[in-house]
Amino acid sequence: MKDKIILIKPKAWPKKFLNIEKDYIAITRPEDLDGFEYATSLRPNQSIDFNRLDLACTDITWEAWNYLLPLMERRYFENLPNEMEDFLISFFYYLSVSNNLQNLLDFLDTEDLKNFKDWILFILFSGDDPNSFVVEDELLSILEKL
Repeated sequence: MKDKIILIKPKAWPKKFLNIEKDYIAITRPEDLDGFEYATSLRPNQSIDFNRLDLACTDITWEAWNYLLPLMERRYFENLPNEMEDFLISFFYYLSVSNNLQNLLDFLDTEDLKNFKDWILFILFSGDDPNSFVVEDELLSILEKL
């Protein structure tokens, strides 16, 4: 089934990657400073170490999430059958609350919306991800909104 999934198209580098400034992080969440520094060092087409991108989801702009989405999807499939990475788990949780999903959907065209939905269906129902239960409620909530 994995080979039948059409991937979300790569996106352009965002004009702005973060919603926050270094001073804010340094004062309010110094434990996130390394993740902030890593995020500010990223450049277009650079390989991203999602484990080092250790920030609150709200710190990242929606335009940057749009850029990261296809990268996370590819990383997910490359990583199977290993556990879903924490960054992706946090992302799905973030999408399932408030109006966050709609903020991302505003960036997706019809084709990518279908591909995004297919990816979620794959995670939930393919049986290839032994740890999909970790975000099952969040993914079902996202599907319901789609």
